[in-house]
Amino acid sequence: MRLPTPVTTKRTSKQSGPTKHPARDARGKVISKNAVDDIKKSMKQSKQSLVRERVKFHGFYGYYKGQVVPTPEEVRPTPLSLRDLECVRKLGRGAYGSVLLVRVRPRQEPHPMDRPGSLFAMKVLRKDDMQNFDQHSPSDTDAERGSLCNLPWSPWVNGVAGAFHDSLNLYLMLECIPSGVLHDVIYNHGPLDAAVARFYFANIVCALKFLHSNGIVHRDVKPANILIKPDGYITLVDFGLSKPETDAQTWSMVGTPVYMAPELYSAQSGIGRGVDWFASGVVLYEMITKRVPFYGKEEEHIHLRIAAKKYKWPKDIRVGKSLKSLVAGLLTHEAENRLGVAEPVTNHAWLSGIDWKKMNGHRYIAPWIPGDVHLSHTWQERSLPAQDTVPGLRVVAPPEHLKNDHRLSQGKKVQQGSQADNAPVGPS
Repeated sequence: MRLPTPVTTKRTSKQSGPTKHPARDARGKVISKNAVDDIKKSMKQSKQSLVRERVKFHGFYGYYKGQVVPTPEEVRPTPLSLRDLECVRKLGRGAYGSVLLVRVRPRQEPHPMDRPGSLFAMKVLRKDDMQNFDQHSPSDTDAERGSLCNLPWSPWVNGVAGAFHDSLNLYLMLECIPSGVLHDVIYNHGPLDAAVARFYFANIVCALKFLHSNGIVHRDVKPANILIKPDGYITLVDFGLSKPETDAQTWSMVGTPVYMAPELYSAQSGIGRGVDWFASGVVLYEMITKRVPFYGKEEEHIHLRIAAKKYKWPKDIRVGKSLKSLVAGLLTHEAENRLGVAEPVTNHAWLSGIDWKKMNGHRYIAPWIPGDVHLSHTWQERSLPAQDTVPGLRVVAPPEHLKNDHRLSQGKKVQQGSQADNAPVGPS
């Protein structure tokens, strides 16, 4: 059988490759070969330019759909340094150094986010004193800065804003709370009635619960370390004696004597956050009576009164049974049985009417709202430090009408329970 001859197609040279069509523009007109070459050359140069300019950001090149992402820039101002601040007032003394009011100076190269004139509280610590202190208690040198830096921000705690040093001093810059201390409220306007005392004590409870939930014990709770903010709520300051609760077994003889819990100077088990709750009980008693429950002229006398559990309620002040019960629970001698340790303070009947969520949200109206007092515009009660004592910080002389009057200290009597009688004892 004869097979059919296959049919073949002859390809010409013109059919050997794909058909080429001339390039046309948007109107359909043919573009010349030279114009096409110019366009290709321009596109190639543009692409090379884009490749050179694109930036790598988080591991990826910042080039997307023909657009170059600009190089990220730091929009925040550079951190403040000591030369960007100036001292305008002396606020007082802390446990281990003086406290100054400092103001932010305009910088030579200003930034849009700079806030010249902002005020901060600056704690000044002598390096010599801290070196001597470090030899005896090396773990306590950075206690305040360490405690504050490890805490999340809270309205109940005076936060740290920066730390500096010069040839003589260490500086710790804190938030400025300008409206005064609870100590002045008690001794200028006290004794406080039950409703006002309940508000401030509830603030203290919120502050201590925040600290203890983060594992920190203040160890020096007293009215002088409780500031009143412009909205009338309180905030805790002076964390120079604060410690993690895990170190509690090494504590002894620390704090201010009249607020010191008995387990700090006598052998007891259960030492820890109870020292703060004992001190809060003393503060509550002080708000109601304008005196401290365990007063003595000598530190030894104070310890003996605390150990003997001896305190009385004044006969001229009417105090309800529920309030007496709360104070008694806080001043319990045995740390393990103390209110705040054995059971929550918030469960006590005297505080039953408080909505704690509302209190933590600052939604109650404070009994006294001092407002925002601009301390740099008020009369100064204390002399400014000499410039050579703070070499890295510029000291600005106040206007003549704001300078301190030395006659202020004449004829003043130290009140019972004041800061002069309640100097803090060094940490251990």
